[in-house]
Amino acid sequence: MKLTGRMPQTGPLRRRPGTSAVGTVALCCVLGCIVAAIAVPLAPKASSQPLTAPATIDAMMEQLSRMPGLSARYREEKRIALLAVPLVDEGTIHFTPPAKLVRHCLRPERVSVLIEGSRLTMGGPSGRESVDLGSNPVLRSFVEGFVHLLAGDRAELERSNRIRYEPAADGSWRVSLEPRQRAVRHFIRYVRVCGRGLVIERLDVAETSGDESVTTFTNVDTSRRYTRAEISRIFRVPGR
Repeated sequence: MKLTGRMPQTGPLRRRPGTSAVGTVALCCVLGCIVAAIAVPLAPKASSQPLTAPATIDAMMEQLSRMPGLSARYREEKRIALLAVPLVDEGTIHFTPPAKLVRHCLRPERVSVLIEGSRLTMGGPSGRESVDLGSNPVLRSFVEGFVHLLAGDRAELERSNRIRYEPAADGSWRVSLEPRQRAVRHFIRYVRVCGRGLVIERLDVAETSGDESVTTFTNVDTSRRYTRAEISRIFRVPGR
């Protein structure tokens, strides 16, 4: 069913004026999938040892490959050039292998984005809409790139993104992902994650419009194992 009525003005279904439907879905993937993917190996861990950045991007990817599942809370600030005050939404992120991701925006409006295999589904009070990733090679490449990140598959990830990892002696680090495909770069300039030791501090998604999304995380559980009942209840999208 197509979405009807008013589209949410905040959260993952927000559409930027002049943006195509494909671009809107791509941004949903950025804000839904990237957040989950990048947050995976970076959960805070209690330790008396000095914070040390992972030595290489391969070390980070190796941690990703061992993850059984993920749950986290997020807070996103959407900084729009024409607005003096950022738009804020909050909710939860969930992942279960091999390729099932969901983002539930809880405030200010309940909207969900689910990626399951080759299908992306969005839903909320206005209804529900699904997109077959196989029918859109650009969107499919973009989404699958972050599924490969979750799987810890660097070779496949680099097919769709240029990766730059910058560790520092003080334990801080930065990871930058730049889309390779021109059609994706039409909407997204880069994704940048900054942190210290094994703790994520900031994730930026810069759009070509000049807008920027800044996301922070709490209650990150990188050892989450979902039961069948939880998968049925959590990995779903509301709407008619």
